[in-house]
Amino acid sequence: MKILSRLFFQNNLFTGKILFVYLCLSPILLLGADLIFHSEHLEFEIFPERCEVTGYYTFRNDNRDPLQQTLIYPFPVQETLPFPASLSVTDSSGIPIAYERGANEIIFPVIVPGESCSTYKVCYTQPTPEHFMAYILNTTMRWHFPLTSAEFIIIAPGDIQIESISMSDYKVSRENDKTKYRIFRENFSTDKNLIIQWSLK
Repeated sequence: MKILSRLFFQNNLFTGKILFVYLCLSPILLLGADLIFHSEHLEFEIFPERCEVTGYYTFRNDNRDPLQQTLIYPFPVQETLPFPASLSVTDSSGIPIAYERGANEIIFPVIVPGESCSTYKVCYTQPTPEHFMAYILNTTMRWHFPLTSAEFIIIAPGDIQIESISMSDYKVSRENDKTKYRIFRENFSTDKNLIIQWSLK
């Protein structure tokens, strides 16, 4: 099966977040505009030695015909930030999506009907032995259009002290013994990545 790569992907820290390559399964997949990365919503729940991430990614297809493309979802893996210990992918109906695992990424298909949107959910738990978490954002610069919206919620329990968040202008709220940091952007595109650091109280 021939695969045409539209965006360049390098396998090292912070080089790519969500990159599409075309699958030549039918001529429809190569005609018309690309899928549009419409929006994302991320939740990061911090624990002393791990971070649990839940991401919702919405893709829009403005073509009349359905589009199927393959998603390469890399992780910022390094010695102090190992590959996720567990992960899952589901579609908007909650149906599990099979994926292939690479050295620092997973690969799975995305299908969006014509003139509509589809949302995919990715959940993973990443070990954080150095109390440090990174999330790749800088490839938003490579899309044709900025994301319509992007929301990032960081949740820290009472025994965790958030030391720094690389994105500013967040709002803080407290619920029971948890502190939430909310970051919301419209027309979002950035050449920076999200970095979270914390310590134990």
